[in-house]
This record gives sequence, C-alpha cells and structure tokens, in this order.
Amino acid sequence: MNFTKIAWRRYCTFISKWFRKKGIKIKTNTKVTKLVVENNKVTKIKLSSEEENVTYLALVAIGVTLATNFLKTTDLKMNEFGAILVNNQFETNKY
Repeated sequence: MNFTKIAWRRYCTFISKWFRKKGIKIKTNTKVTKLVVENNKVTKIKLSSEEENVTYLALVAIGVTLATNFLKTTDLKMNEFGAILVNNQFETNKY
C-alpha cells in the first residue's frame, strides 16, 4: 500500500472522528430524498432509508468515482485508484 492511500485513509478517519466529537452525524451510502424547509431554513432531512433527521444545517458531500476503466487496456499509466498519471505540464506518458 502506498503513502497516498494510507494518508487518505488517515485523513478520512481523522475528519470522521472530529465530526462525531462535535456531534455531527455522518451518513454514508445513502441519498437525501427530501429537504423540509420552514421559514427559508432546512429543518428536516429525509433519507432513502426512510430515516428522518431534524437539523439546522445540511452538508451534502458526493464522492467521486473515476470513470477510467475503459483505459485499462491502453498504454496510459495510471495509479492504483485509476487516475491517469501526468507530469507537471499535465501530459500523460503518451504525449
């Protein structure tokens, strides 16, 4: 396992623990299906799991999945996450 992968996991663990210590709930692998707004403020969040949360603030973060699987049969160099490797001029190994 390389440093980037280890560092990313440590960062995610650190941030998750920090949020939880602050009383912030983290919901993963779910979708927001409805925001209930009263007086121009979000008061409730309804999730795809049918769960309903009372809130005063909603932060929605969407993860990113690289769509580079079709390039695996090419000669482009990619890292273990599927990101295309480039130099400081953003050129690939096929420039």
